[in-house]
Amino acid sequence: MIASLLGGVSWALGGVSLLAIAFLGVAGLCAIGYVRTREQDPGLTTETTLLLSVLLGGYASKDPVMASALAVTVAMALRARTGIHHFIREVLSEQELTDALIFAAAALVVLPLVPDRYVGPFNAINPRPRNAGGVAEARGGGAFPFTARWACPRCAGGDIGTALRRNN
Repeated sequence: MIASLLGGVSWALGGVSLLAIAFLGVAGLCAIGYVRTREQDPGLTTETTLLLSVLLGGYASKDPVMASALAVTVAMALRARTGIHHFIREVLSEQELTDALIFAAAALVVLPLVPDRYVGPFNAINPRPRNAGGVAEARGGGAFPFTARWACPRCAGGDIGTALRRNN
């Protein structure tokens, strides 16, 4: 809260330049604190959150609604952090995590770049609808294999077809 107030007051009194100085000062203090405590707590979540708080405090002077929404999002992410860490480390296999990241890249990076207009000879092909369906079915019937493994514990490696053949 104090870091956010520092950001807001810095923005109000000196604009971008004073906010930048405040941010760099807090970043320096974060670096000193990290060097002193990296053996006990090797993560950077606290330091990153502190720096983000300074920036959100400054941003709140310009757009309070968006800054508030971002602050709530940060608070939710911090609250869910333990559960997310458990899910990634204990529930997902390495292959499932890789598949999920590839799926996210396809859905969030590649798909928006695909043109949503007719192209090619005679303007006969619109690649967006075809690729949107391809992203949704990226894993051949399911976006993430861990959902199949979770829904059907007897499935070998998340393969529902194998489990169905075993039951017959």
